[in-house]
Order: sequence, then C-alpha cells, then structure tokens
Amino acid sequence: MIALVLSSGRLPYVAAVFHDRVAAERYLADLPGSVRDRSTVTSREDLALPCYLAEDASGFRPLSAEEAHGYVVGLAQAAPDADGVYGNLYRLDGEFLPKVAGRDEMGRLPHVHLQARDLAFVASAGVAALWGDRPDLHVPGV
Repeated sequence: MIALVLSSGRLPYVAAVFHDRVAAERYLADLPGSVRDRSTVTSREDLALPCYLAEDASGFRPLSAEEAHGYVVGLAQAAPDADGVYGNLYRLDGEFLPKVAGRDEMGRLPHVHLQARDLAFVASAGVAALWGDRPDLHVPGV
C-alpha cells in the first residue's frame, strides 16, 4: 500500500508519503490546523514503495513502473505547456516527510519535468532509465 497526504496551498502538493494509510492519517491529524483543513489522505492498496508519482493538470497520481511507462509514453499525444513540459514524474523510493510539517518540499523528491526528449527516451529505454537505472544508456538532462 501507498498513502499520500495531499495539500493545497498556492499550488497543490504532496505533503507526505507513507507505507500505510493509518500513518498518513496520524500525520494529517498532527498537522497545524490551517494546513490540516486543506489536506486529505489518498491511498492505493495495490501499490507499494518504491513507485512513481505523476503530476499534471489532472493532479497527482501514484503509479507502478508499468503505469508510469504508459503515462509518459501517452503524454506524447498531448501538448506541452509554454515551457515545453508535458508533466512531472516523481520517483518515490520510500516514505517522505518534509523537514517542516505542512511545507511544500516536493522539490526534494527525485523528479523530472518531462519534455519531448524524455518522452522518446522512456519509450525506448523505460521509465527507470530517467534516473540512471540503465547503465548501458545515456541519461538525458539528469
């Protein structure tokens, strides 16, 4: 299982990642009231860490490696934003807590702002290669 604490501030963000929903709900209950009021817990029973997290205009979605590959390949059918980014893909290697409870620290998570070259790279090498998990391949822009 994977459980996420999702918060909304200036922009939506993942406030924490846990192995189980009970721990996520305890974390949520301990957040300062102003953050707790704009946060929720979501989980996936069929997914475990390590896994991936997609972020795009639809929000955040935890994904298996196979789902992440399909997600990235499928982005080629969409249009990028003004900066040439189709979406973001985070690699969740374990539980994640910010240094300051309730603060958006997602930038500390390994992630890629997916551009056209990344989509093509994933189509040929697989999603794990974005993080150098294929030593036989050159990793673009990491």
